[in-house]
Amino acid sequence: MAEKFDSALLEEARDNLQLSVNDSTTAITATDCRDAIAITDSYSIPRSDLLWIFSPSSYWALMRSNVIYDASVFGGGNAPMATGTHGSLFGVPIVVTANTPTWGTSAKTNFLVHKRAVAYAIANINGMNSGPRIQMVQGDGLYKRLVGDLAYGVKILDEYAGVKIKSSE
Repeated sequence: MAEKFDSALLEEARDNLQLSVNDSTTAITATDCRDAIAITDSYSIPRSDLLWIFSPSSYWALMRSNVIYDASVFGGGNAPMATGTHGSLFGVPIVVTANTPTWGTSAKTNFLVHKRAVAYAIANINGMNSGPRIQMVQGDGLYKRLVGDLAYGVKILDEYAGVKIKSSE
């Protein structure tokens, strides 16, 4: 259920955010990320409320970049070379998710988004204030399904409060 919701949220961003960097034929680079930061700065989007969202393949392609790698080696105790993770890029937190949507047939869509870019709403279907009803339903065989009686919706609130970064990886 959460995977479906995440995918819907990111597909809405892919389809309706207006600003973009790179094209789908090349791998993501540190320059693409700097360009995305520059775009958000030019639209006066506060950096403190931004978030990077990368597919795993795009994230690791970016981590292979010499610019990022060199910063990791000399970055001190919290450097990715020491910790194995990269918690922020240009001071902006990073989320890596396999739910990033594709662009065209196989290109990945990554994002630098502000919290005002996308909105969502979740409600239980029956209208009660008790929250969504979630239950396990026995299947035909040995399996069970998780079923939730809830509805959700996603919508772009500000189509210029985020940047799409297309990448071949």
